Amino acid sequence: MLKLNEMGFLNRLTPVQRVLIFSAILAVVIGYVSYQSLFDVKPGPCSAHGIPARCYHISQRSCETTWNKAEGTCKEMIQKLNLPPGRLLGPLEEKCKTAILDEAFAQSRRSTPECQDMFTELEDWKRRNDFH
Repeated sequence: MLKLNEMGFLNRLTPVQRVLIFSAILAVVIGYVSYQSLFDVKPGPCSAHGIPARCYHISQRSCETTWNKAEGTCKEMIQKLNLPPGRLLGPLEEKCKTAILDEAFAQSRRSTPECQDMFTELEDWKRRNDFH
């Protein structure tokens, strides 16, 4: 297997060129990470790549409205569970919001294998947690 040095690429570059290439790559990475954190760019559950959006025939706006309204309901439900301190609540809250979204848009389910798996898992979760 050839190494980068054996190909002669690095040997043809001056130390200044190497520093410039490294600096450019570093600037791009820092810029990308800064943009992501500054503008909080992450795919939400209702974006085209989120599971709920992929598994229901609904608009992104309807999904986001229902998702945001579910937040208060889910926080109340989680508080009633009296969970021990240190318990991670994010996954539980996300499941709860997905369950509320499912109740609102059950008629709009897609029938892809990925979605069927999610619906089966969600129905099991609802039964285990006495969700209604």
